[in-house]
Amino acid sequence: MNEIQATTILVVEDEDLLRAGLCDTLEAAGFAYEAAADGLEGLERLKTATPDLIISDISMPNMDGRAFFAAVRRDPR
Repeated sequence: MNEIQATTILVVEDEDLLRAGLCDTLEAAGFAYEAAADGLEGLERLKTATPDLIISDISMPNMDGRAFFAAVRRDPR
């Protein structure tokens, strides 16, 4: 069994209940996480955090998942 080593996950999900459920599950499994309610908020979180993994919804208000990941890919970090 592999050991979790300081993995941080960014959860980008507009549905409050689903985002809370994902975050609760990640926390119970020993992961650190940041949460954002849409792609724009996710990009704001990336200004101060460097997650190891991003979990994102596709259909969200303000900035959908496709536009969010396109912006993430353009970031040289």
